[in-house]
Amino acid sequence: MEITGAVYKVHEMIKGEGARGEWQRQEIVIALPGEFPRYVAIEFWNERAVRAAALKEGDQISVDFRVESREYQGRWYTRVTGLSINQAGAVQQPSNNQQSAKSYPVYANNAPAQENSQSSVENNAAGAEDLPF
Repeated sequence: MEITGAVYKVHEMIKGEGARGEWQRQEIVIALPGEFPRYVAIEFWNERAVRAAALKEGDQISVDFRVESREYQGRWYTRVTGLSINQAGAVQQPSNNQQSAKSYPVYANNAPAQENSQSSVENNAAGAEDLPF
């Protein structure tokens, strides 16, 4: 699977040691483009974690990932693990008190003009007969 978006947050790298040796894990949060903000947290392990740690907030990236869920004591936990990162460039993110054009899209035709409203009603009535249901 693949996901594309802007890096929203880069967490601190976590390092540890297990039975198979040392490991490191890096988690990043990606903001998905669209009318409403959606975020996906993705974790990277070992060598991939080093590359993920080098990312900056606002970088446009594409991530190949896998999703898996596991049960523990009757509850299910889902993990999104990154497999590769393709960086497309950096984007300036607005500060929290500024509105972003991405977050708040502007529609050209918010309200139809008075003279066109009658003709659009007539077109809709004529087109209703062509509906397959």
